[in-house]
Amino acid sequence: MITTEAELIKKNYLLSLAEEMVMIGHWQWFLPTNEVLWSDNLYTLFQHKPESDITYETYFGYVHPEDKEYVTECVTQSIADKKFHGFFHRILLADGSVKTIHLMGKIFLDEDDNVVEMIGTCQDVTEQKEAEMKLAESENLYRYLYENAHAMHFSVRPEDGVIIKCNQTLCMSLGYKAPEIINSPMHVLFPTTKKTEVDLALKAFADKGEVHNIETSLERKNGSLVDVLLNASSVINDAGEILYHRVSCIDVTEKLNSAKKLKLQNQRLSDFCSIISHNLRGPLSNISMIVDYLHTTKLNDQQSEVIDRLNGVVEHLNEVFNELVESISVRYDTEIISEKIKLEKELQMILKSFENQIKDCDASITIDFTKVTHIYYPRKYIESIFSNLLSNALKYRSPEHPPSIKFKSEIQENEIVLSVSDNGLGIDMELHRDNLFKIRKVFHDHPDARGFGLFMTKTQVEAMGGSIWVESKPGVGSTFYVSFPIQNT
Repeated sequence: MITTEAELIKKNYLLSLAEEMVMIGHWQWFLPTNEVLWSDNLYTLFQHKPESDITYETYFGYVHPEDKEYVTECVTQSIADKKFHGFFHRILLADGSVKTIHLMGKIFLDEDDNVVEMIGTCQDVTEQKEAEMKLAESENLYRYLYENAHAMHFSVRPEDGVIIKCNQTLCMSLGYKAPEIINSPMHVLFPTTKKTEVDLALKAFADKGEVHNIETSLERKNGSLVDVLLNASSVINDAGEILYHRVSCIDVTEKLNSAKKLKLQNQRLSDFCSIISHNLRGPLSNISMIVDYLHTTKLNDQQSEVIDRLNGVVEHLNEVFNELVESISVRYDTEIISEKIKLEKELQMILKSFENQIKDCDASITIDFTKVTHIYYPRKYIESIFSNLLSNALKYRSPEHPPSIKFKSEIQENEIVLSVSDNGLGIDMELHRDNLFKIRKVFHDHPDARGFGLFMTKTQVEAMGGSIWVESKPGVGSTFYVSFPIQNT
């Protein structure tokens, strides 16, 4: 069958189209004459004018300066071996762009076994190489993060529970080298004393396909234990087959030890509080009774003055004692219970108890709890917070105008914030900033100032994971802010 010219043209067109679609071109190099032929797509790839003559030097001129030595070695080696070795390199184009190309070819020899011709293809693989580099970077980053993760990781073969992979964190934490762990059954990592816990975790894993935050222990090579939180899940392929089980363990030994120490300290402090309360309350009560009794006896003026002074000392001592016991009990009260509290309803009850003081000074009260209407909080704490902040605003009011007090709730980032603003005397923050919430620190001359209300408020707020701060200017007023964790809504 004779191929017509039209068919040849059609085939050449299809070949050119195919080359264009896959960003490839073909070439020929006649070594004796140094003549080079390029396909149309190769001219396009190199951004070279088609009418120009092509030699090996033309091609070599496009080779990236950093790759020239490598390209020379590859071409020289192919000629020496009389076999073309495919290779990748970069080219630098006239517009300044850089591409990566893949050269493949075939060598032809003459009768004397000399290389006389090379033919081959040149493909633009820039995008492929960039994708490979990104993938390699991603894999390297994953490998680094895996090996140096805070958690201990290991992978288990599903059919027999043998460890097939582990990270450096696991090895360093348990004192092993990776070869000592890999290909061992996973049970070698767990102490025999934890067998029941591990078996229960495995059963839960078999039922659910994953487990979370299982409290158990791993055993170091030296026999000591590491308390951990264990999580496990299965890695499944597209066919739904389990490839391996992935296990991670977070070392919580230090955290648990700290919790135990804190619990012990709290218990000791609670015991101390009970002892102080029991051992001092009786004697203080007896002294008060003696002073009261002496007041009923016949005393001369000098004796009466001494008894009056003694009575003042006893009252002050009782007050300090009660404050001490109350503050310690707040910090370490493990029986405190949170409940749903409607802020406005609770505040209205507090306002009723201050009704006379509010009327006496003609105070105006504004309430805006539209942003946060309720919280979960210990009722006695929120009552104390409202009472202390309201009492402060009334107590330290300006003599020049009636008090204006505003209660407001809002959400700021991940916190609920309650603010209480007033137009009272204000506080000199530069002078008193460091002493604002310390016990028995007062900032104004007032007969009822004890320096305990703000201290107790701070203690109660911090006991529930919140914080308190103030913005204030003398003669302008103060705004107290109390933050609550968002979960309290």
